[in-house]
Amino acid sequence: MTVYPSICAGGLGRLIGSAMEMIPIRVLGVKPCNIIVGAIAAPIALLAYALTKLSGSRYRLSNRVVQIWSTIGERQIGEAALSDVESIDVEEQSGQQFYHSADLVLRKGNGDVLLRLPGVVRPEIFRRTILKARDAQMQVADSMKTIEARQSA
Repeated sequence: MTVYPSICAGGLGRLIGSAMEMIPIRVLGVKPCNIIVGAIAAPIALLAYALTKLSGSRYRLSNRVVQIWSTIGERQIGEAALSDVESIDVEEQSGQQFYHSADLVLRKGNGDVLLRLPGVVRPEIFRRTILKARDAQMQVADSMKTIEARQSA
């Protein structure tokens, strides 16, 4: 599974998101600040989107690891083995709420950060997917140990 972060992974995107959420009042179901700020911020948001796609990253989940890769090219930026992941925290930073995004923080058993995935859209879905992949890997490893124990006996 591959996930691409929102523009709120960077500071410019979070700034736009914060501006879009400044006034919580709705008029006829629409926030006035979305119209006003949206008209002004649209060109900036397009630039941030283009920069994210050109120089950003993508997150790749396999049956063994979570990896961060550069968007263009095949340069790996970071990696965490699923077997090392004890918990995954969802940390919503200022400006990410507008994009329905947050940072996923993969942690070891002692609480140390293994990997941070900024700006994940609908982060709870990707979090659950990572945890399911980790659990499946652990179940397979346990099954393999049982099979090897039977064969050696």
